[in-house]
Amino acid sequence: MEIRCEKCSHIGPAASVDAGADGVMLTCENCGHQNLLSTGPAEAAFEKSAEARNDDGAPSSPGRHGARDAASLWLRKDALSALVPTPGDGARCLKCVHLLGFDLALTPEPEQNCSRCGLNQAEAAHYGPGEAPWERPTPGKDAAFEQAELLWAAIGEVEPGSAAAEHKLQNFVGFVVDEDLLELGIRKLRAHLVAFPEDETAVAQLGELATSMQSRVIVATARARADAQQFEQEVDRYRSRFITVAIILLAVMLVLFIVIYLGK
Repeated sequence: MEIRCEKCSHIGPAASVDAGADGVMLTCENCGHQNLLSTGPAEAAFEKSAEARNDDGAPSSPGRHGARDAASLWLRKDALSALVPTPGDGARCLKCVHLLGFDLALTPEPEQNCSRCGLNQAEAAHYGPGEAPWERPTPGKDAAFEQAELLWAAIGEVEPGSAAAEHKLQNFVGFVVDEDLLELGIRKLRAHLVAFPEDETAVAQLGELATSMQSRVIVATARARADAQQFEQEVDRYRSRFITVAIILLAVMLVLFIVIYLGK
């Protein structure tokens, strides 16, 4: 990803990409100047939301650097609440454990769609255990996926809500964050909260996973916008060159026309 430094006009890849509260700082590899790429008025929106404040009423500090700081700022508490599965009895989605709100036996198969993820339950039921696409590891993640499953199984071996369970849960979340298995972690925690809706530790760890996922979105957005800016710069550069060449050709043709005309 290349940038044009606003200070020295150097064009080249960013030495570093750091997401903060006001946007993403792209460091120039030539002079070290930090170019701000705004990704939206996160801080203003945050300060307007009463739900996004600390218990003492003061806005949380966004932090100086790091995508996780920006993600923590942008992740509203109501968004986190949407990740926590709705408690209650009834059929649940085979993928995201969302409470479906209808009786599978009385609902036609084409209408058995989860309102949260859109998965058709009749089609999903055809998969065997571990064969569904969302239950299989992504290419190159087989070993990490298996290790995450083992770490999750270890949580079930201790008393729910105990210090040991909290420690094992933190180990699991830390591992899936490091290995970029966030979707697996979120699915596991949502299923856990269906069985143990009062587990505050699980809710907090679900927030950690959501923050990590949001941080990746922030960085990806910043890179996409920087690439778009680079493309626009390249288009402007080639347009200028094309216009220059066209003017030169027209001038040459005009000179040739004058020479030929006067030569007659």
